[in-house]
Amino acid sequence: MRCSPSSPPFPLAAVSLALALLLPPVQRPADGAFDVVAADVGQGTAVLVRTRTHALLFDSGPVYSRESDAGQRVLAPLLRGRGDRRLDLLVLSHRDSDHTGGARSLFAALDVGGDAL
Repeated sequence: MRCSPSSPPFPLAAVSLALALLLPPVQRPADGAFDVVAADVGQGTAVLVRTRTHALLFDSGPVYSRESDAGQRVLAPLLRGRGDRRLDLLVLSHRDSDHTGGARSLFAALDVGGDAL
């Protein structure tokens, strides 16, 4: 099969379409607005607040077992699914494990700016 000089070759078009599916556009709040997502992590809390340019996560949910926690099972997939690969700030309200249990997994899975507060 030959392509005309004016059209891109099929593999290039296929790669472009595949990238669009793998990297969908990220929906961000408008300037001056924010959105809030309260994630169901079981016992404990996890609230994501996003502006057009920043993402803050308040608490990281509980540890479910030695092999599993809310950061790994709920929050990292939620953030990636929404197009977030970075948290600007992770706030841990207090040291109880139902609020801090997923923090280690979040640090491993995402780029977290600064330290946890």
